[in-house]
Parts: sequence; structure tokens; C-alpha cells
Amino acid sequence: MCWSSSRGSSASIAWARYGREAGVAVFPKGELIGVNAMFLDRRATANAQAAEHSIIARLEGGKLRRLAAEDPAVAQALLEILCHHGKLAEDCLAEDRLLTAPQRVANYILSHCQNSSESFSFRLPFQKCVLAGKLGLAPEALSRAFSTLRQSGRGEGPGDRNSRPSGARTVLRSRV
Repeated sequence: MCWSSSRGSSASIAWARYGREAGVAVFPKGELIGVNAMFLDRRATANAQAAEHSIIARLEGGKLRRLAAEDPAVAQALLEILCHHGKLAEDCLAEDRLLTAPQRVANYILSHCQNSSESFSFRLPFQKCVLAGKLGLAPEALSRAFSTLRQSGRGEGPGDRNSRPSGARTVLRSRV
């Protein structure tokens, strides 16, 4: 099976061999999830859950795979999706290894602000636990990262709406 959200975001969740789960990515509406299971004998490598109020469409993986075998354009589209998901995974791994928790949060905040703004309003588009998974953090570590940003005067907590992009950029350059 493949899934796609026609309304709302969805999160991809993977489980480690010892039973713990980790957020892998958050996908916007329209993104196809679970494509790799079509090519791994229906063995899903992750699960999906709605990250916010969503409408999810289920697509038959077998039918989509047969369609890809018949139509090179469909095969190319699936290949591009798999490559895109691979790039997301690489970026996630790199951030996990190279950035501290406050730097990951600052990076996420900066990705949602305009470059020229001195301050902006920002509201999380989904629950904190989903963002924590997306950033490779435990929920407690996410709260501590927001607290660190707030204490340094570089940002506000998730319940607050104002953030200062220049301060978040400083956090990304520093070793918090």
C-alpha cells in the first residue's frame, strides 16, 4: 500500500530493532508515502501517521507497480519520489550528526521565515511530538531546545508567536 494526504501533513515513523520509534520525516499534502514497500516485497520500512487533521488516500501498491512497469513516465515519477525521500533521509542524518538540538530547532524556524524579516509570527503546523520526531529529538529535548533559544533571546517557545530570525541565525553558527 501507498498513502497520500490530500489534506494535511503526514509523518513517517520508523521502528528500531529494539522497539523504539523515530520520526523520519514530515510530508506535506500530496506527497506519496510508502513507495519503497512496493519494491521490497511489500515490507514497509516505516509507518505513516497524520501529523494534523488530514484526509488520507490509500493506493494499491501492486497496481501502481504494474502501472510503472507499463508506463515509463510513471516509473520515472516513482524513481524521483524514491530519490527525493532518500535525500530527505540523508539531510536528516546529517543534521542529527552535525547540529545540536537548539541548532536544529533554529534551522527549522529559519526555514519558515522570510530572509529579510526582523521578526515574524510562527505557529507549529503540527504537534510538538511530530516536530521532535522530524528533528530527531525526544520531546523533552525539543522543549529544552526551545527553552535555550528563549533564554538566549533568540526565539520564543512553541506557544508564543514571535521569533527573531537574526538570533536564530546566530544559534546556527554557534555551538549552543
